[in-house]
Amino acid sequence: MGSFKDYEYIQAFNYIILGLMFTALLAIINYFGDSFDFLKNKKLIYIGKLSYGCYVYHYPLILLFKNRLDSIFIKFFDNFIIVHLLRDILLLLLTILVSHLSFKLFESKFLKLKQKFTYN
Repeated sequence: MGSFKDYEYIQAFNYIILGLMFTALLAIINYFGDSFDFLKNKKLIYIGKLSYGCYVYHYPLILLFKNRLDSIFIKFFDNFIIVHLLRDILLLLLTILVSHLSFKLFESKFLKLKQKFTYN
């Protein structure tokens, strides 16, 4: 099996595919409208509130933990797909956790201030 660096092109391809999938999902939701009632789920709405924090924190967390997690998982698994999958799941969970803490400790307080400052 080749080194893990040989498979970095797969990650770039994955981002392209992921972007296309989400674009298609948005187009489908826009077209069918109200038939997607599952999007009114409270947990999904809360994830939507965390989305800015996820956007802000995901890349620094990837930079901090990607190589560390790879080196840990390589010791236990020979398959690079399993290593990348486990790493990405942990990074996703960590991003959601950090975003949740940021929302509770900072963002929600600033959002409350927004009501005091109105404009016409």
